Amino acid sequence: MTTLVVPRTKVPETEVGRGLLRGLRAVYQCAFPNGGVVDLLDLVNGNTLTDNNTVTTAAGPSSKLARATQFTAATSENLQASDVAAHSFAGDMTIVLRVYLDAKPVGEMHPCTKDNTATNREWAMAWQGSVTDRFAFVNGNANWGVIDIAVANTFGAPATATWYQIKGDVDSVGGTVGIRVNNGARDSVTKTATMVNGTEGLRIGCRGGGTPALFWDGRIAQVCLWGRLLTTREDAYLYNGGQGRQFRKNRGFY
Repeated sequence: MTTLVVPRTKVPETEVGRGLLRGLRAVYQCAFPNGGVVDLLDLVNGNTLTDNNTVTTAAGPSSKLARATQFTAATSENLQASDVAAHSFAGDMTIVLRVYLDAKPVGEMHPCTKDNTATNREWAMAWQGSVTDRFAFVNGNANWGVIDIAVANTFGAPATATWYQIKGDVDSVGGTVGIRVNNGARDSVTKTATMVNGTEGLRIGCRGGGTPALFWDGRIAQVCLWGRLLTTREDAYLYNGGQGRQFRKNRGFY
């Protein structure tokens, strides 16, 4: 009796890019020249960002993401979105950013948060300051009386004038909160906090609240949010050897 062996077909990269549309909540990017004006539109749902203190543009990490938003901490530049359901998470979540540091001050800097320092604290991506000198992802309850901080210790200290892909995630089933830099090892902590669905809006380039703080000094090329966990292949596809992937609504990431 002859057994027919059917070869396993590798999923084409284009299918991986389109598959990333599943669970996608938001994509903010400044990926191509647009006359020096920052792209203030979420390419998934059309949510808009308010430009506070005139964010500018600069070169991005690659031809895939040719332009980036340029933030200057000294002038408190940041982008702000109203509170929308797409930016809050009750279960699994993933955030992926492309960031570049111009400087490494003593204090923290936050490239993207949904956190107002009071009772509407949900999640935050951070660089912890020059003493610790690590990227970190934070999940917390309403006032962060309970908080989970995943620190990218395996990757170590980032350099200035260098592009990084940072991924933070909350695995509600596995019970962990994690962070990966440049598609490297995932550092994680046990999930103890229940994330609140607060009313603070998304901020890119700082922490929010009545008095924004912890301003980013550098560039951000892309902010992407999913209401699910990504696979290791999807992580590698997005990283693309450091080049990143541009997004189009009818095409996915390519």
